[in-house]
Amino acid sequence: MTSSWFRAKQLFQSAIQRPIERREDFVRRNAESTEDAEHVLRMLDQHQGDAGFLESPLSVERPANLAIQNIDGFEIQHVIGRGGMGTVYQAIQSQPYRLVALKVMRHDLYLGDAIVRRFERESDLLAKLTHPGIAHVYQSGTVVIENESRPWFAMELVNDGTLRDLIRSAEPNPEPSSRSSPCVATLTLEQKLNIIQQLARAVAYAHQQGVIHRDLKPANILIEVETDSAHQSDPSSSNSSPEDPIITKIVDFGIAAWMNPDNAREQLTLTEDILGTLNYMSPERIVGQSESNDPRIDVYSLGVISFELLTGELPHDRGSEALATTIKNIDHEVPKRLSETRINCPSDLDLIVGKAMANDLHQRYASAEEYLLDLQRMIDGRPVKARAPSSVYRLRRYLQRNRILATSAVSTILALSIGMIVAVWNANNAAQSAAAASYEAEKANAVNSFFTNDLLVRVIAGQTNPDAQRPFVDSVDVVEKQVTAMYRERPLIHAAIRNELGTIYYSCGAFQKAAKQYSIAKSIWQQSLGIKHPDTLKAISNLAQTQLSLGPTEETESLLRQAFELRTEVLGPTDEATLRSLNNLAEFLRRKERFEEAEQLFLSGLETQRQHLGASDKTTLTTAANLGSLYVAQNKIDKALTLHRSCYRDAKRTLGADHPLALQTGVRYVQTLDRAKKYELAESEMAPILAQYFSNGDDEALIIPHRLMARIFRHQDRDELARDHLNKALTIATAGNDEQNIRRIERDLERLDR
Repeated sequence: MTSSWFRAKQLFQSAIQRPIERREDFVRRNAESTEDAEHVLRMLDQHQGDAGFLESPLSVERPANLAIQNIDGFEIQHVIGRGGMGTVYQAIQSQPYRLVALKVMRHDLYLGDAIVRRFERESDLLAKLTHPGIAHVYQSGTVVIENESRPWFAMELVNDGTLRDLIRSAEPNPEPSSRSSPCVATLTLEQKLNIIQQLARAVAYAHQQGVIHRDLKPANILIEVETDSAHQSDPSSSNSSPEDPIITKIVDFGIAAWMNPDNAREQLTLTEDILGTLNYMSPERIVGQSESNDPRIDVYSLGVISFELLTGELPHDRGSEALATTIKNIDHEVPKRLSETRINCPSDLDLIVGKAMANDLHQRYASAEEYLLDLQRMIDGRPVKARAPSSVYRLRRYLQRNRILATSAVSTILALSIGMIVAVWNANNAAQSAAAASYEAEKANAVNSFFTNDLLVRVIAGQTNPDAQRPFVDSVDVVEKQVTAMYRERPLIHAAIRNELGTIYYSCGAFQKAAKQYSIAKSIWQQSLGIKHPDTLKAISNLAQTQLSLGPTEETESLLRQAFELRTEVLGPTDEATLRSLNNLAEFLRRKERFEEAEQLFLSGLETQRQHLGASDKTTLTTAANLGSLYVAQNKIDKALTLHRSCYRDAKRTLGADHPLALQTGVRYVQTLDRAKKYELAESEMAPILAQYFSNGDDEALIIPHRLMARIFRHQDRDELARDHLNKALTIATAGNDEQNIRRIERDLERLDR
């Protein structure tokens, strides 16, 4: 039998060098016997037809003569499918009673030691991989078939088909089905991404356990549609709903390999064999230039599967080529990009899938976990690792992140377009209302047009030209010089543009420039609309807030009181703008160490805010955090800790851990922990905050977190770690020419030296 096996293998290797339509004739002419010919033809069918672990479990008629009738404890029902190594049956297990998939080594397969060992190790390996995305093995053993002992194992049964069936459901003439499976054409991009993430999680788990699958493909991925109870109980409903979640299960670890070289003697395949399916096999595996224990093999397959699920087609088609031709052309192969297909997908997704399928394994993601993380970054609207982090790209992703927009410099673009028309000032009759609404609409349109057609165009041009790159603020300066000429004939719109430019400068920390813009806006609006108009009060409040950042003065207090008192009169004491003004005035008093006045204002404002805005509102959280800082200044550390801890927890829960307000309240909480000498807790709380700042990609924002972490380490006498953080902060400050922070960091370093 051994010589027959090798003759068949040689004939198979010769046959696959020939065009598909000529292979059968070649085999029948060159085979030594009809039995050998049939054996090789089955091998060719397997090679051409994707040879999955489980073929589609559809049309499962019970054959008249099964190769196996029963196994102790299992009642065989019918064949589900046949793969390269085993036949899979649906069976009923008696103890415990349940339906299972029973995989038995094929009775027509040569029983070499390596083949048996591979099959048995597959069941052992699956039994060790306990993950919801990997099919679970229940039991294993051996059974005698035709006087030969054959290994088998029973695993969970998944009856809704394979991912291959799902992808092919969109073809003009899909394979017939005896049951209703989902159709890929009905899936949304979100659902497809969910499937891809499930697969990546399962593969990442296998990698963490030291296992490389090496044969990932849609036919080796079972799917299960979780229908809700109402849907299941409706006898008239036989189809799965597009909204029903699709669960995936990876199977067939028959040619898997251990990642750890120390387990080389336990490898599940012979390293000289080319095993797998060409369309999903990485280029280096095809040409034999990679080690079998490199996880990037699976990353490539995940990329191809993702491409096929998203588009319904392969990025390349190697199935029509002979193996020798594929190997010859592999260096010149360029996988198709998602953007080259008919689907409309995010540009980041195009880059992520393209990176996973990179021909050069060094350009690929290092693991399935990295692939999964980049997908999540894209879904969260963050810069992805697959893209070079250019300034323009970061700016665009910054604008797309809605939670960040709430406090970003250019949030006005969206805020104006959806909110400004609602604010109609003190309209006493229909005519006044119409005029006010017309003004608000004109203002919103003009500001949106200015940002879109003037400011952003200028900023992007300043970032994309490598010969003339300029800082963001410098780009704003260029546009600011043109504003007076652009809006000389429209003073109210001119004031609105100045006010929003002030917000841009303020967010960039350019407080002197911001104050100038707010002063111009205040002057124009007050002259045209009066001191009590909401726009005038907005400019007054913004100017006062900016002066507070520059250093509290008597003029600052006058402006803050004016804004608070007039907003209370015009808008009412519970209006959100009024409550913001109250917080700003109280914060001024805190900084001037007028603690009793400040505490009284904070407490009254906090009570009103919790009642009318809610405990998790951003204004409420800001007031509570400021009150906590007041308690720190009064050395009431326990009160401060309680407030800062609750603020941080509420901000993370409501806004997300990456929101600026959550990060700011987190920093205050850690600062208070440091004051309370709870250094270990401060360090553990600060670590994820620092990581989040780093993930957000804003280098300048890292200065304060680095300095705070350095302070915590210094208080623990861990001077080298403290110095490392200070040096990182100094590098950032120096790169940004931030003289104020440079001086502060140098003083921190001097404390270390002392």
